[in-house]
Amino acid sequence: KVYNIFTVIIANSHEYLKESIESALNPIVIYDGIEPLDYDGPMIQCNAGRSSIAKNLALSKLEKSPEAFIQFLDCDDFLAPNYYDVIRSFIENNPDYDLFYTDYSIKNEDYDFINREYVGSIGPEFKRENFYKIRNPLVRSSVFNKVTFNDNMSSFENIDLITKVKRSKCYHIPKDLQTIRLHAKSPSRLINKEEALRSFNLIDWTKING
Repeated sequence: KVYNIFTVIIANSHEYLKESIESALNPIVIYDGIEPLDYDGPMIQCNAGRSSIAKNLALSKLEKSPEAFIQFLDCDDFLAPNYYDVIRSFIENNPDYDLFYTDYSIKNEDYDFINREYVGSIGPEFKRENFYKIRNPLVRSSVFNKVTFNDNMSSFENIDLITKVKRSKCYHIPKDLQTIRLHAKSPSRLINKEEALRSFNLIDWTKING
């Protein structure tokens, strides 16, 4: 069975965008920034200043079917060269799952080191810390016929989305298949703590089931 995979890249700068795009399959760039972007390829302008809105804009442009998947990717992260080959194999062998997530390497440019982050399963044991670690999930696009990202959230929107997908439909791939950059302009470094807490408090943990 052939699955279509589209990669939605949320861009608010161009510093690492080229590397992110080069690692992506069928990239769709959503620019959610103010400064001119040094990128002359296809791009959708958002200017919302909120990645949840930018992601929903991308979803409005994509097909919603069980045969299509959407890979979300931040513009300063990149996927391993074998990412799509590996993940296609897991999709094909696990057709009952709607969301896939992997372990990854953290490239900390402030301190010049790389370490692997073991995410862990969000299965029946339900460890919240494993939710927090999930980055750049791959999601079956038909999921978005029923749910979307919460436009009111400025962060943690991926966690909020995952709470809306049954745990029994989420698959952890224990392989290091992407690289997450930490640098001076990383969203995690620049985020307003009060705004982040407001977003976090919008997560409805009672939706976790299955």
